[in-house]
Amino acid sequence: MLTATQERPETAASGLVAHSVLDAHALAREVAARYDLPGEVRASLLFRGMNDVYVVTAGGQRWALRVWRGTWRGMDEVENELAFLNFLRGKDFPASFPVPLRDGGWYFTLQAPEALRAVALYEWAPGVKVFDNHTPEVAAEVGRLLARMHVLGRDYVPAHPIDLGRGNLLRDLPSLLDLVADRAGEGEDYARFAPKVQAAIDRFDRFDLPQGACHGDLHPSNAHVDAAGRITVLDFDGCGNGYLLKDIANYVFGSDFYGFPADLGAAFVRGYDAVRPMTEDEHRMLDFFVFVKTFQLAAGIARNVNSVGRASLRFRGLDWFAAQVRAGMERHAGLLAD
Repeated sequence: MLTATQERPETAASGLVAHSVLDAHALAREVAARYDLPGEVRASLLFRGMNDVYVVTAGGQRWALRVWRGTWRGMDEVENELAFLNFLRGKDFPASFPVPLRDGGWYFTLQAPEALRAVALYEWAPGVKVFDNHTPEVAAEVGRLLARMHVLGRDYVPAHPIDLGRGNLLRDLPSLLDLVADRAGEGEDYARFAPKVQAAIDRFDRFDLPQGACHGDLHPSNAHVDAAGRITVLDFDGCGNGYLLKDIANYVFGSDFYGFPADLGAAFVRGYDAVRPMTEDEHRMLDFFVFVKTFQLAAGIARNVNSVGRASLRFRGLDWFAAQVRAGMERHAGLLAD
């Protein structure tokens, strides 16, 4: 049984459940009781990941229902995302926005076996994923939109400041070593590489790398494009304050990770640069940030593999990650030796 609460969730894990799956029919009843939706409310599980997403239908319309993993985000992070989206709504930025509850709130919580879990309803983004219609024109428009968001974000003052920091490579390294324990040489390489990469990350402040409000995880599957070429940005789950270049590099990495030609990542960067000209250091450091994303993602997947499985490895396996990290270490040997 799902138990509703309006209290701020704290982890209450029993140690037996890492990540529960909430029943879609029970969620439909909870949504119907809290939101003003037209007609009978139905729900079905769309996918599981770091969070779970359900499709909600009522009166011939669709919405996306996100159920945060109970031990993934704190309530400050949930509230910051929803507040940032509402800020962008006021600036006419094209995003998938949260739907208000009847009581005026933006999310509610449910007791699951492992923890209290936050739940929020979002507008359904029109069109298809950029992943399914990734052209140079579309990539450039996504770049222009990200740059516009970064410019708008200069005026955003969060109630709960979230510092995206510089990643958690050394924290996650033991999990990565466990994941590749049966793969000769990889663990030794990662253990040798990680301290050097983290040391380089810790020296970022010497470069001209602007910081501000970031999306946190923009890639070709986190934006939709409709038949007229209009883009809607979604999934701000990782938003916070950080290096703007990290957002840019994340899309370039994501395009490559999904196997798209390099010219699409380049088109995205050109689109971005046309709206918010990148600094010389941002251009110079872009490839290094892409490399860091690769290494940090491998470690992050390893840290969460027992909650969500190896889902993120379905596009690129461990061989690919190992080759990319080794090649990145060679390309950036000078920066890593500073």
